[in-house]
Amino acid sequence: KTKGKDDIITLPDTSVVFVEYNEPLSPLLRSIYTVLDRSPPQLLREIIIVDDGSDAEAPWLAPGGEFEKHIEMLPKVKLCRLKGRNGLMRARNVGIALATAETVTVLDSHIEVNVGWLEPLMGRIAEGRAEGIHRVVVPAIDSVDADNFDYTAGGIDILGHSWTLGQVGVYRPKSVVSADPVPSPIMAGGLLSLERQW
Repeated sequence: KTKGKDDIITLPDTSVVFVEYNEPLSPLLRSIYTVLDRSPPQLLREIIIVDDGSDAEAPWLAPGGEFEKHIEMLPKVKLCRLKGRNGLMRARNVGIALATAETVTVLDSHIEVNVGWLEPLMGRIAEGRAEGIHRVVVPAIDSVDADNFDYTAGGIDILGHSWTLGQVGVYRPKSVVSADPVPSPIMAGGLLSLERQW
C-alpha cells in the first residue's frame, strides 16, 4: 500500500505459532502445509509447533515418531516439546518467546489458511505502525467440516458479547465489503497476529 508518492509501507514478516496436544496427524499436517504453501515466503519467517505434553494416546507425536520425521523434511518448521501439560496460554507464550520475526501469528493446530490470508493481517499491522498504533488483528474465520473437510465461507467474523457474556456474531453492515477491516469488540482467541515486541 502506498501512503504518498515515495512513502511505501512495507509488510513485516511473521512467526506462526501452533500449539497442539494429542492432535490428530492429518489436520495438524494440513495446518502446517497450508501455511507453508499459501504464505508469501518473504512474510513467513518460521513455523513453531509447541507440543503441550502429548502422551501415549497420540503415538504419532512421540519423539522420533511419524510427525517428527515428517516435519524434519519441511523448511522453516521448528518443534518445541514441553514436559507435561502446561495449558494453552502458557504453551502459546513459550512459542511466542521462541519467535524471531517482527510479528507473531497464533493459529489453532487444526485450521486451513486460504490464499492471500497473511497479507491483510500484516498490512493492518504495518498501517498501525505508520500511525503509531499497536494492533492485534484477527482474520475472518471460515469453517471446515470436521467429518469431510468441506470448506464453507463465512464463519466467525465480528464478535460481541451476549447479555450473559457469551460470544455472539455482530452484524456486518452491507456497506462494508467483507474483506474490509472492521473493529470488533472481542475476538476469537485461536487466531491472531500482533507485533512480537509488543
